Amino acid sequence: MGKYSRRNFIKAGAVLGTTSLAGQAKKPDPVPAMDAEITLGTRTMHGREFVTCDPWVVQLTPGSRVSWSCQHPFAIHFAGIAPAGIPSARGDKGHSFVMEIPDPTVLIGHFKYFVAVYNGERVLTADPDIIIDPKGPRG
Repeated sequence: MGKYSRRNFIKAGAVLGTTSLAGQAKKPDPVPAMDAEITLGTRTMHGREFVTCDPWVVQLTPGSRVSWSCQHPFAIHFAGIAPAGIPSARGDKGHSFVMEIPDPTVLIGHFKYFVAVYNGERVLTADPDIIIDPKGPRG
């Protein structure tokens, strides 16, 4: 009989079926949800005013919450698909907006959103990022 005969496949199945599970990889423990706070503001540099967003990029896990706060009126808007199903929100001066990333049916990936801050004279914009990764931030 050839090398790939039915008998050899049966033998291989018997050997594999009796292998200990101790040597197999263990499923990793779930990563705890990590909340984030984003502070929005304005800053003047070289005679031009810009929006500040601290931190600029936020990495979240499913089940976490992210909040935006600002000392000026502000708005955020997700272009395309929003990770929590909320495409836009506004906040008054000194208030914050909180968004919870749903678990476990969350969209995973990189989300670009737009921030508009009204400094009392004009609207300033920025486009920071949110990354949602079920494995959590990588150090």
